[in-house]
Amino acid sequence: AKNLFVLVEVSLEKILEQIKVIAPAIVVIDSIQTVYASELMSAPGSVGQVRETSSRFLKDLAAKSSKEPIQKLPTSKQNDTGRNKPCPCGSGHKYRKCCGKKK
Repeated sequence: AKNLFVLVEVSLEKILEQIKVIAPAIVVIDSIQTVYASELMSAPGSVGQVRETSSRFLKDLAAKSSKEPIQKLPTSKQNDTGRNKPCPCGSGHKYRKCCGKKK
């Protein structure tokens, strides 16, 4: 494909530099465990490296490419459906009378 650019690189800094230069619409990172940040002394694929590289990608790319802030995925505490709260299924009934009913 004429508009497809493939970069074979494992250095986080070099990948981010190329992304800034090219400014692609979509970025696909295959095998995040092979990407490393040079400021960390741990080996590529270690928990620290994977955390650092993935968080840097999210911070540097997603936040700058969108005017909307990055939305966090809901956790179970955020989706807490109390027994007297409206049911999340949209029925309009209280949770305890709808999906929270004991069967």
